Amino acid sequence: MKIGFIILAHKNPLQLERLMNRLWHPDSYFLVHIDMTRDASPFWPVFAKFPNDRLLLVEREASQWGTFGLVKAPLNAIREGLDQWPLDYFVLISAQDYPLVTVEALHAYFETHRNKVFLESFPLPDARWQLGGASRFPYFDHMNTLLPLHGGSQWWSMPATCGRFLLDFLDYNPDLLEYFRFVFIADETFFHSVLHNCEEDFIVDNIVNNNLRHIVWSNAGDCNPKTFTIADFEELSTSDKLIARKFDIEKDVAILDAIDRDLLKLSSSRYGKISAL
Repeated sequence: MKIGFIILAHKNPLQLERLMNRLWHPDSYFLVHIDMTRDASPFWPVFAKFPNDRLLLVEREASQWGTFGLVKAPLNAIREGLDQWPLDYFVLISAQDYPLVTVEALHAYFETHRNKVFLESFPLPDARWQLGGASRFPYFDHMNTLLPLHGGSQWWSMPATCGRFLLDFLDYNPDLLEYFRFVFIADETFFHSVLHNCEEDFIVDNIVNNNLRHIVWSNAGDCNPKTFTIADFEELSTSDKLIARKFDIEKDVAILDAIDRDLLKLSSSRYGKISAL
């Protein structure tokens, strides 16, 4: 099963390198997006370490927090990935994510659930969001009547057939994509609203309300989740999720070393090393 890992990056090239190494597998492919507002040149030495037939640099968008670029970047990656490779599945992650299971276990899980769309979501309005989420949308009441809106986690995993549906649907409905250009934090509502309202049984019957990510929001209303440190290792080691976020090697690299050693069972000689070549 060929998995395209869509990785959204904006900082810490060495952390991206380490993540790609952990996800390296005979059936892993990397679609990396670098935020257009950041200098991409520090990433070039990292990319040079990976085979060109497994790495694709996705058309860049300005993708700061809350912007429409966080919708366009994954869509660009899906389109470019399907044009380039015979992919079976897509997993959207950040370069500040890290697996809690081996790459073999990760591939095996998605192989077992190859038809599932893992998308944490809920109908709007919802009390978890300020004003139920209505303030994020232009003309919320009218739009919610035309297209019942959903929201949830930005991070998802989906079959390539679902990705192809999204592209075809948007090619025929460009006005909907244009509407979401004016939605605040559209990456937390766009995919959810489109997929929950589609009429394709192979999608709606397979949506699982789970993003498979271990994420901790320290305070209600926070824009960013907690950054894990070595103090959080016990919590992460007992998680039933596949991937955790977020991490920052500039703040604490020991937590990644601990995951490598105790969860992924890697020898210390492989910490942070590239084994792709």
